[in-house]
Amino acid sequence: AFYYDYSNLQVAYYPAGQAFTLNAASSEIFGLEAQARYAVTPEFQVSISGAWVDAEYDDFPNSYRYDRDPIYGLYGTVPVDASGFEMQRAPEFTGTLSARYETDLADGVLALSGSLYYTSSFYFDPAEQFEEDAYTTLGLRAAWTDPSERYTLAIYGDNLTDDEYRTQIAAHDIGIGALWAAPLTVGASVTVNF
Repeated sequence: AFYYDYSNLQVAYYPAGQAFTLNAASSEIFGLEAQARYAVTPEFQVSISGAWVDAEYDDFPNSYRYDRDPIYGLYGTVPVDASGFEMQRAPEFTGTLSARYETDLADGVLALSGSLYYTSSFYFDPAEQFEEDAYTTLGLRAAWTDPSERYTLAIYGDNLTDDEYRTQIAAHDIGIGALWAAPLTVGASVTVNF
């Protein structure tokens, strides 16, 4: 369990492409997090972790939001009172479930692993203007290491749920940009240890 009580928490914003810092007058975060790992057998392990967070700006009257000028079409910042709003990039719940299995194969070692990650929705900004919906991603990997432990051959898949989600919002006076996460991705790799 944890609790944070901030005074003058600094928040960055970017009007007209310039970086500025504001002091959010006061902010509070409290929550719970836990992690457990269990060896079902010596070859098979499972782990689970999760966090629940309640994070908000207690007193933030000098926050900002981006509004578009109806005549020129440019974006500018306007003041907004964000007191009581959720803190940026602070999802209420996140969780991960992972598993790993190893077995002998062709005199080497085959390792199979997977990780399922979930996050609830959150905001990229203190004015609750740019929200990212909840999403879930799944990653799987199979890797074989030769008997000398010098070479490892692997195949993997990332974001196998093919969820579309943003990792960043970039506001500028000419528009609001977004950086999207990679879609479903599969690949292979060869690792050589010297």
